[in-house]
Amino acid sequence: MQHPYYPNPDKFKPNGASINAWLKTRKNNSSNKPGIFETVDYQRDRNWSVASILIELAAFLFTFYGAYLQYKVNGYIFPLIAALIVVILFILFDVLGIMLHGHDKPKRVLDRSEFIVTQNPQIKKVIYERLKETTWREFLGFMLLTLSAILKIFALYFFLQMTNVQILIVFTILYLLVIYIHSYHTVYWWPAKKLMNSIKKQSDNFQEYHKQNLPTNINNTIDAGDHWSYSFTSKCKLSENRIEGSSEGRVNVVNIDGNNYLLNCTGLLWDENIVSLVGQWEKEYVNDLIHACITVQLLQVNVIAGGGADGASIIDKTIGESDK
Repeated sequence: MQHPYYPNPDKFKPNGASINAWLKTRKNNSSNKPGIFETVDYQRDRNWSVASILIELAAFLFTFYGAYLQYKVNGYIFPLIAALIVVILFILFDVLGIMLHGHDKPKRVLDRSEFIVTQNPQIKKVIYERLKETTWREFLGFMLLTLSAILKIFALYFFLQMTNVQILIVFTILYLLVIYIHSYHTVYWWPAKKLMNSIKKQSDNFQEYHKQNLPTNINNTIDAGDHWSYSFTSKCKLSENRIEGSSEGRVNVVNIDGNNYLLNCTGLLWDENIVSLVGQWEKEYVNDLIHACITVQLLQVNVIAGGGADGASIIDKTIGESDK
């Protein structure tokens, strides 16, 4: 499943913040198409995240219910205040843990793409080592999620005075499961959900203004400056001089002459467009096309393969292999 996409991709584009936020969503992580402008497995991440929310709600209810029972017995308000503090803490730890654990994922997406296309072996080695590392933010995020689970287990035991070992074991497993869900699903679903809502809002406003012949937001409007052309070489022999990568005609590859090709894209080059182009390319030479596509995607997020970020390069939207 590819999500979230939007209508009128030949006229509308998400703003810069949404483009960067797209990097936080789940990618396919395949060896030849790590994904920049795609979101996969959205429904699976959503379902797991909803399950974690239900478990979290159970933790809230048990904590407050246990505190309320203690309050009714002894009349002291302290258990209710303590329960409120504990609940605020494990919510805070969960939120901060998810945010920290997912903070470096955009950089990893860009690193995987750059690793594929860069020709410099030294840079390739540095990127490879960086991809193997667990960043301090990822580690700290995981530790906060673990601390949140410990607090939930403590609250269950302290406020409910639960001594049934079997029930404690069951809930301990559930709270540990929440760590896994937040680390491997919520961390992707949450940004994807926010991105979907943001793009929908931008797109709805764009459509409304466009229908009324009103000026649309320049950050959401594709103009002549949003056309990208990338020249590359390949020994692939196409049966036609031009192949299309989108139904709108905004993405295509044209055979200039012989082994020289030109990749044209208006607006963002979705991973879905790459898949469409690859399906029309000779398998033996498909890497030539994939490298060209990923290079253009990197340029669209202001990154030059092998050279890091360089805003000046984005001004010139026409680039070839000899220019890299």
